[in-house]
Amino acid sequence: MQAVQRQVNTEHRYRTDQSGYNVGDHWAIMGEGDSGDCEDFALTKMQMLLDAGYAAKNLQLATGITETGQGHAFLLVQTVNRGTLVLDNRYQNIMQLVNVPYRVETYQLAGQTWASFTTRLDDVAIEYMNCDALAFADGDSVIVKFESQEWNNPKVVGFKSNPASCPNKIFIVQGVTSAPTEIFAFLYNRDTDAYSQSAIYAEQAVLYASCEAINGNVYYFGGRVPGLVDPVSERYLFKNYNIKYSIGDDTWTKKTDMDVKRAWTQCFSIVDNLFVLCGSGSELLVYVGYGDQIFYDRNDQYTPSTDTWQGVADHPLELTYFSTFVLSEKGYTIGGRYGGSLSQPFTNRNIEYDPVSNSYIDRLDLDRNRYGLVTFADRETGKGYIVGGDNDPKFDSYSRSFWNGWLTERNYEYDPVGNNYTRKQDWNNDGYLGFFNDPPGEWVVDYTLNTGNDGDGPFQIPSADGYGIGTIFQTAVYTGAPYNVVPPQNFIPSTDTWEVKDLMPLDQFYNLDWGTACAL
Repeated sequence: MQAVQRQVNTEHRYRTDQSGYNVGDHWAIMGEGDSGDCEDFALTKMQMLLDAGYAAKNLQLATGITETGQGHAFLLVQTVNRGTLVLDNRYQNIMQLVNVPYRVETYQLAGQTWASFTTRLDDVAIEYMNCDALAFADGDSVIVKFESQEWNNPKVVGFKSNPASCPNKIFIVQGVTSAPTEIFAFLYNRDTDAYSQSAIYAEQAVLYASCEAINGNVYYFGGRVPGLVDPVSERYLFKNYNIKYSIGDDTWTKKTDMDVKRAWTQCFSIVDNLFVLCGSGSELLVYVGYGDQIFYDRNDQYTPSTDTWQGVADHPLELTYFSTFVLSEKGYTIGGRYGGSLSQPFTNRNIEYDPVSNSYIDRLDLDRNRYGLVTFADRETGKGYIVGGDNDPKFDSYSRSFWNGWLTERNYEYDPVGNNYTRKQDWNNDGYLGFFNDPPGEWVVDYTLNTGNDGDGPFQIPSADGYGIGTIFQTAVYTGAPYNVVPPQNFIPSTDTWEVKDLMPLDQFYNLDWGTACAL
């Protein structure tokens, strides 16, 4: 989408219809070398996006009044996660509708007639989405869908500024499997609280990969081969995977790989691009141990519509074991280890990346150094949540020693507007006693509630953003066998509570802390 925006703005010259066609108003798709006015720019961009496979229902030609009182035409694109976007000849970058100084007056869906943007319906029962009904208030501007074009059957599909649908499924990729030459995943359905296994992909399984969902697809990046495979020479090698999973037809597709092999990387999506940050790898042919890792400061932008990569501004730190979330079209990297090897210290830095300016700024640091922590964002409140991790130094007497750090259950809310943190309800570590048996991969769980592990917080456990909810998936907490098997939990910001969900299939969750998850 960004490529279309810049191509049309760069390759065509603006001129009025009066000077170009000697008419008052003329709408035309511009050819190579043509010039045109604002509506010609908008129409040309719409056609290019239709040719690129964008759905016509998400494209709208619109007219309105600018901040100087002038009539103007532009293109609106409705997205699932990023709201209403504006492609405009007055701006080189794509903008959110809420950030441009226009008053929209009319709009037209691709191939349909013009309609008033301010049509008002009174005394009509409106069905709200079940995931965010509590977020709407009187006077809010919303996007409404009419089933079968019946005016008496409208359904709110999201805020005008962010018409995101309910992400009712979460994609969970296993870290270690009983078949190390295959990648497989589970889909968790929020509505039914049930799991189903996805199609299996015949590619070498990896640990410490990352995934991100965009436009109904999941992209799975990097990873490190587990120590279970044969031949021995393949064990522990790093991969440069870029694999797409489509939930619509339950298929995997190999896409253009990263040009560097790395694991413990993180990724996030902003508008139509994915950003894969930092991580670690090895310069050795065979990875031997933690001391052989190298850390990266790279930030690589992947554009799914063109299946291409480009490097953007490097991260300020060579970083691994960190976490990310996105708020207001900006990415945040939280905590981690830095400096080039695992002998280097933890960090408490919170660093914001702005893709528009392609630059970083430091935000308020965490109050402790932490790595392996869990993070997610809440798009309703516009705040991020930072949970658990391995800390240095320990928080309190309840923190439990782990390797050279201290595990914690603490949960903090980060407000990017105020640039501050607020202590929220701690992660609930209550679980069940789990016994790991031979052969590997089989568990026996004692369903007597186990509450004796205060201080053991989530560490390197998959999490997924949701619309108003963040999900942390279960693991066996590291206290020595028997393990404390903690079920998945949703954090609900509006009530500051944790909602315990059903266990994953017991033969699959072991080493889930080496896997990854993302919301669809």
